[in-house]
Amino acid sequence: TLTGAYFVRSSYEYVIKSDLIRAESRLNLAEQALVLASSSHKFLGPLYLVAHQQEKHQGILQLLNSGTNAIKGTRLLIEAADDGRILLEAITGKAKGIALNSFATSLKSNLIRAETELALVEAQLKTSSVKNTFGAPPLIWVKPALDNSMKKLQTARMHVATARQLSVLMPDVLGFYGKRTFLVIFQNNMELRPTGGFITAYATLTISNGQVSATTSEDIYRLDEKLLDVCLTKICPLTPPSPIVKYLPEVSGKPRSAWSMRDSNISPDLTTSAVEFEADSTSSLIGGVQTK
Repeated sequence: TLTGAYFVRSSYEYVIKSDLIRAESRLNLAEQALVLASSSHKFLGPLYLVAHQQEKHQGILQLLNSGTNAIKGTRLLIEAADDGRILLEAITGKAKGIALNSFATSLKSNLIRAETELALVEAQLKTSSVKNTFGAPPLIWVKPALDNSMKKLQTARMHVATARQLSVLMPDVLGFYGKRTFLVIFQNNMELRPTGGFITAYATLTISNGQVSATTSEDIYRLDEKLLDVCLTKICPLTPPSPIVKYLPEVSGKPRSAWSMRDSNISPDLTTSAVEFEADSTSSLIGGVQTK
């Protein structure tokens, strides 16, 4: 069983390195070790009952079941990594004619199922039968290896959960459903503002099917000049909040009549400031905001 656990961990490490051939090879070795362990346990099962060691019998069986689920979860991660590889090749132009939506859906599905399997493994290792079986003689020598496996498992689950969340956002962000235009905001942390720094410049980029098709970049003052033109010829998109009116007057000393783009990050909440920046913008084509 411990040999199988070693090969499962080794397989996961190769998945992280994107070496899927070695990952699959290690997983096959893990399956073989688990089959041998299960056969031995099945053969010895009646002896546990005769010796009134049913809990130890159940604890070992639970450990074997967790190994089966760990193998399932790792195999799903291999499939997810392969989906990611194909998507990356399609986006970078190395592969043609790839159905991006299909592979993105497969990637998300495999990550969700892998996370479920790993959660089940963690629950199985936390059962009282496993703790009692390997927390006392004669099998207490196994406990350090189990504790180490639990730590690695929890780390793996955290990484898989993060990857799953990204897989949900990826199709929309990369423009799989249609062209997306994003605004990138650059901040100077040497001149403090609520979101981390004074807004000095901005850029826009358009993404469709993972391809960046158009970009622009300008100093933030150029965008403010466009905003001022709108204020002079039409109406100001937003009235500046009272703190800006009070503490950030015009150069002439007069109160601010327009809320400048460079001062739109007045809220320490990044999402709120991003929404305010977008609302203050004269463009209605922005699909998202990314700060730097």
